[in-house]
Amino acid sequence: MFAWLTEGKKFPLLCVLLGWGVRLLAQSGEGFDLGSFSGSFQIDTQVYFQDSIIETPVVDEVARSNAYGQFTYTRGGLTAGLRYEAYLPKPLLGIDAAYEGSGIVNRFATYTTDRFSITVGHFYEQFGMGMVLRAWWEPLLGWDTAIDGVRVAWEPVRGLRFKALTGRQRIFYELGRGTVRGGDAEIDLATLFDTLWKSRTNLTLGGSFVSKFEAGKTVPRGGSIYTVPENIGAASARAAVQRGGFSLRGEYAYKANDPNATNGFIYRPGQALYLAAGYTQKGFGFNLEAKRLDNMDFRSDRTAVGQNLVINFLPPIARQHSLRLPTLYIYATQPNGEMGAQADLYFRLKKNTPWGGPYGTTIQFNYSRIHDLDTTARTDERGYRSDFFKAGRRVFYSDFNVEIQRKLTPRLKSQFMYLHMVYDRDKILGLEGYGRISVNAAMAELAYQLTKKYGLRAEAQWMGARQIDPHTNSDFGDWAMLLLEFNASPHWFVSVADEYNYGNPKPEKRVHYYSTMLGYIFGSSRLTLSYGRVREGLNCAGGICRPVPAMNGFMLSVQSTF
Repeated sequence: MFAWLTEGKKFPLLCVLLGWGVRLLAQSGEGFDLGSFSGSFQIDTQVYFQDSIIETPVVDEVARSNAYGQFTYTRGGLTAGLRYEAYLPKPLLGIDAAYEGSGIVNRFATYTTDRFSITVGHFYEQFGMGMVLRAWWEPLLGWDTAIDGVRVAWEPVRGLRFKALTGRQRIFYELGRGTVRGGDAEIDLATLFDTLWKSRTNLTLGGSFVSKFEAGKTVPRGGSIYTVPENIGAASARAAVQRGGFSLRGEYAYKANDPNATNGFIYRPGQALYLAAGYTQKGFGFNLEAKRLDNMDFRSDRTAVGQNLVINFLPPIARQHSLRLPTLYIYATQPNGEMGAQADLYFRLKKNTPWGGPYGTTIQFNYSRIHDLDTTARTDERGYRSDFFKAGRRVFYSDFNVEIQRKLTPRLKSQFMYLHMVYDRDKILGLEGYGRISVNAAMAELAYQLTKKYGLRAEAQWMGARQIDPHTNSDFGDWAMLLLEFNASPHWFVSVADEYNYGNPKPEKRVHYYSTMLGYIFGSSRLTLSYGRVREGLNCAGGICRPVPAMNGFMLSVQSTF
């Protein structure tokens, strides 16, 4: 970083910063507020070994690292910061190779008063549920859609909020070609009217408008020339109602015709609808969600694909399983077309009853089902017709699962889970020849607290997978997993695990994916060292996934905050 600051025309900037620091120190003796610094570091390093059995990729580098350093200065209403990233000599496997290199990729300054805030530089933002705009960062996915520009937030009175922004999105070490502009307004009636709002029902209303401008009215593609709009707008409206334990919320979004690489350059408008209703009381809860997406992939560059330059976020409507084996079949949201629903039911059986036991029992049921859209092809530039309220026949994904948690003794806790999924691997992952897969999985976990300081945890999982469609490529087949973990609070933990693909249709692929991990926590820092095999699969967050190749080797992770 010092070399960067002293290079060429940047040297005067270093002189200004040093002079400012000296001035602050000189004034500190007079009671001057120096402000405060905070930050965090994270370094993930992997050492790769070649393993022909699990077909690990061939890499020239023995080790690769992803490193992040975030620094923030705060004084009064002023907050300024920057983030440095380094991917050396190349990014970890599974992260886009275009991240190779290092540099300051995020810098910002924000000034905030009681009612007003302005940010210049990079920022993250979300309007409503994010269906027309969400800029966010998830390093584990290699995902960063930060906007570099100006953002203003204003709350003239409590309960009435406005936001406006403009800028360009980050793409690796550069900025995308398109400019993103938007505004959002929200009113919370109970907060706004305060003493005047006497109803037990709380109502919140909001609306957003986002547009992107991208120069160039024609795009060559497949030997043809497409005439495309330079300005594309998207708008959304949302509402949330709360009364006692009942809640109802929803958001509708509309996007103007947006021919791009992900929809085949059709001139069809996009629509998204999300609805949710729920009820909770002590020991009981129920939630029902429904969602429909139609041509809602929204990017600031019409030629971008993959994870690049995505403006919006489309919330998942399926449970994001954390169990290791079922992560082979995590659902990834299909922005160009899906329709589905999800239901959650939670209740607690009272303690000291035959069903609840001496300490009570918690049971949760979850079911989700996602279809394609009911469409009819058109011969014009709009691509297809679609009945808004009718689902297609093709089932992308369905998942039924039940989870039971029960305390057996004052020191022994148990957890059990069963799930059944139908997974359209071709559609969800963009593959060919696999079709639908029927998945059954079960998990049992026991956690025993030996003393206040020491604890043991054992987890066993089983998963069976079968092809539903005839004449399709074979999948992974059946799995079994066992994990043992020992904790010595508050510093140490160690675990060993083995995932065994014993039912793989190919005998040479029936291998053990063994691993071990050692961790140490000291203060606000955490260090973990692991070794083993990592199977090929997906790494997901919020319905967004990236493929992870098979790996054999060491991984060292260091995280610290100050």
